[in-house]
Amino acid sequence: MDRDELKSTFQRVNAYRHVCRAVQASAGHSFFSACIFGFISFLSFKFLGPTHPIFLVQAGLALLELLVFFWKKLAPSVECVLVDSLVNLIFGGSILIRLLLVWQKIIPGAISPISLFIGVWSMWAAWNQFSAYLQLRRAFVERPSRAQMAYVRDMAADIRDGVPEEDANALDLPSDPPIQALLADDYAFLADPVSGDAIMIERDAMLISRVPESGLARLYLQGQPFDPFPISDANWRNYCRWKGEPA
Repeated sequence: MDRDELKSTFQRVNAYRHVCRAVQASAGHSFFSACIFGFISFLSFKFLGPTHPIFLVQAGLALLELLVFFWKKLAPSVECVLVDSLVNLIFGGSILIRLLLVWQKIIPGAISPISLFIGVWSMWAAWNQFSAYLQLRRAFVERPSRAQMAYVRDMAADIRDGVPEEDANALDLPSDPPIQALLADDYAFLADPVSGDAIMIERDAMLISRVPESGLARLYLQGQPFDPFPISDANWRNYCRWKGEPA
């Protein structure tokens, strides 16, 4: 692929990985919801019995929400948000229907303010999650392929494993924050110090200046200066070779 396509691929993959991390971080919320669903299911079992359709629906949804928790943890994706919204919609609807039937004295039980709140909260959460899903679908009309995801993931691993003394294309700068990179023809691949994502930047966007007397260097990355830091001969040699300058 050409330079523009490669850069677009890195941006799209990193954006989608950011979404997947956010979905994974919401797994705790799904576990909490599964516990609430299980408690409401227990109340339905107590008042309606084990064969009533409302109990069966609520118990099944509690189990499904627990499965969503594991799905988010192990293989997060945009579809987790959609399933979350559907589970909350059906569960909230089942609670409100049960309370309506109790109010009409069609089934036994009492109208609990807590159950009413949980039902309304589930419906509201379902709407917010479905709206978020639609926004994500619009943002990722074309999702990165498995091959693209694997390519960027492997690139990030190669950046982290690079040793400047052994690889002429590697940088490992003790800046604040530390910067690791692999140097290509006209661009560099950097490991984001926070997320660990591989980022592609143009060669002109990365500049290192060195003060021989002090042994310190200063990094300018996309115009942003870093505090001075000591730079090894291997890092300086690799950088100068990449820039086409004498060391």
